[in-house]
Amino acid sequence: MPDRANLLADIADAADDLTEPHQHLEPIYEWTAQRNRRQVRVHRVRLPSLLDQLAAMFAPGSAGEQGGRGVPGSRPPLRLDAVSVHSFIGAGAARWAWSLRLEIRDTTASTIRGLVGAAGVMDSDTQVSLLGELCQWRHQAQVLTGWKTPPYRPFVACPLCDRVGGLRVHLGTQTAACVRCWATWTPDTVGVLAAHVLERTSVKVVAA
Repeated sequence: MPDRANLLADIADAADDLTEPHQHLEPIYEWTAQRNRRQVRVHRVRLPSLLDQLAAMFAPGSAGEQGGRGVPGSRPPLRLDAVSVHSFIGAGAARWAWSLRLEIRDTTASTIRGLVGAAGVMDSDTQVSLLGELCQWRHQAQVLTGWKTPPYRPFVACPLCDRVGGLRVHLGTQTAACVRCWATWTPDTVGVLAAHVLERTSVKVVAA
């Protein structure tokens, strides 16, 4: 069992990723005459919170890249997967607040911050459970929002719920999630999902 200080720090970090803007650091490299790659600078990009990124995905055209008004038709239509994940996180946060007899606040982000404030008086088992759910919410949001590239959407059934159309795979981070049953895969386990997708795809190709 992790010590309480580490649990509280991890809970706060997961909640911050969901609710607070953060800075993304992108290293920029160049090749030397000796064909060695070296880092020459770091490109800094300030990104909205994961919840805000999800909300931007299901409100097409509401804002441009710099916060201005979006260009009509410049964004894809309503993203039901983003709405689903955002709603799932909101319902989960409300359920936690209700179970702890906390106020369910006017936004999901503020409800999550309320959970962080209450974490200090929880017993260790409850802290572990809260951390696990926060990490699941963060992972779902990270897979779906990604950065630069949209998630790959293999049209095969999820190996856990056996429903088609829910898998989202972020190739850059080697993570994945199912928006039907909320299963997640990390870099340590995504290979199992990759093998499943490859097997299902290969069967279709052979059958065709």
